[in-house]
Amino acid sequence: MLNYQINPKFKPFILIADMLGYALIHPILSLKRFNKAKIKRILVIRIDEIGDVILATPVFRALKEEFPGCKVDVLVKKGTKEVLEHNPNVDNTIICEKDWLRNKLDIAYFLSLAKKLKGKYDLMIELHTSPVNILLAFFIGGYKIGYAFRGLGFLSNKTRFLAKKEHIIDRNLDLLKLININHKSRKMDVFFSKKEEVYVNALLKKHKLTGKKLICINPGTLRANKLWQNNKWAELSDTLMEKYNAYILFTGSSNEKPLVNDIISMVKNKNKAVNLAGETGLLQLAALIKRCRLFIGTDSGPLHIARAVETPLIGLYGPTNPFIWGYNEDKYKSVYKKLDCSFCNQEGCKRRKEKELCLRSIKVEDVVKEVKRLF
Repeated sequence: MLNYQINPKFKPFILIADMLGYALIHPILSLKRFNKAKIKRILVIRIDEIGDVILATPVFRALKEEFPGCKVDVLVKKGTKEVLEHNPNVDNTIICEKDWLRNKLDIAYFLSLAKKLKGKYDLMIELHTSPVNILLAFFIGGYKIGYAFRGLGFLSNKTRFLAKKEHIIDRNLDLLKLININHKSRKMDVFFSKKEEVYVNALLKKHKLTGKKLICINPGTLRANKLWQNNKWAELSDTLMEKYNAYILFTGSSNEKPLVNDIISMVKNKNKAVNLAGETGLLQLAALIKRCRLFIGTDSGPLHIARAVETPLIGLYGPTNPFIWGYNEDKYKSVYKKLDCSFCNQEGCKRRKEKELCLRSIKVEDVVKEVKRLF
């Protein structure tokens, strides 16, 4: 029995569809043989957030190495396109204008997108396991592979039913084994140009930070249950300033400027805290993080940018599983508290009392302990 990771109200429909689909449709689709010689154009579907796209970059490199001369396109959300600019392993980024992973499906747009892309690709790779994405790949055509633990996997030519409890990079690469690609490189890529470096130099000069010891803190995230307390960010900043004579660069989107202002209002030495929220694009942020001695943040896109540009980092985890979405390497560490409800992967905390306890249980000294090892 599949462990369907979908909204419970859709489970009966998906279960019935899968029972019929695996009995009647998948046996026919699975007969189609994968012919590597015929693969000229590949589409990877990754209509997710910034971190998800970055974590998929080892797949793009593996495809380019395995199919030299082949075109590799990626279907992404508008807000994540920039992170793939300058990436030599991606030929084109196609924008999906509707976020059906978080919002109601726009059927008219879905059908128009399928029609626009139909017949243009020889290989389709769906990394999210979204039934809607799988259906889109089916309509577009070509040889299709993907995971199936959210349903409708019978529409793919080859599929994996269950994902191991492994890091998402390994899970993504493991999917390629369905077409006999066994690449081991887990290196993620974010490429920025001289233009971004020039911008960052000017930004640091503007704030009189050139030559200073810099630590980047990104306190914001799309999900409220992944936020650490503002007063703890302020206390951590004071400790880093005092112990390491560091200057703290707070980053984030323009919408997170008030969040950062609130944190800085509680910082004792405000001369060493700079609010850069909203002052960088994604690649400018990558260039900025590269200039920092250390990055600290919760599970969000900038954290994965830091790992991609190889800046030492500390990630704070609560509802998301650090063993899947985090890092435990010499220079890249995850901090978390193992509670009975930790790693629930829910978008909102289900606890009646002590909301977000998994993250709120992390103490400033827990983070400082890791800073001592890395700084």
